[in-house]
Amino acid sequence: MLINVNYMKFEKNEGKLDRILRLVFGALLVGWGIYTANWWGLLGLILIVTGITGYCSLYPILGINTVSVKKK
Repeated sequence: MLINVNYMKFEKNEGKLDRILRLVFGALLVGWGIYTANWWGLLGLILIVTGITGYCSLYPILGINTVSVKKK
């Protein structure tokens, strides 16, 4: 049985600066969580994953898109 995953294609909705900030703050948050032995540092993984993929699932709900449109 084959599974149709075409509905799972997500367009990137994070711009370059947004992605960089997510990766930096995510790494800092994970590092802080490890340093303080606090599980809240795991929330940094969410920022890292969204920074790598370029897609934030909350942005469509909030009507946000930080990808810049290139002019021709």
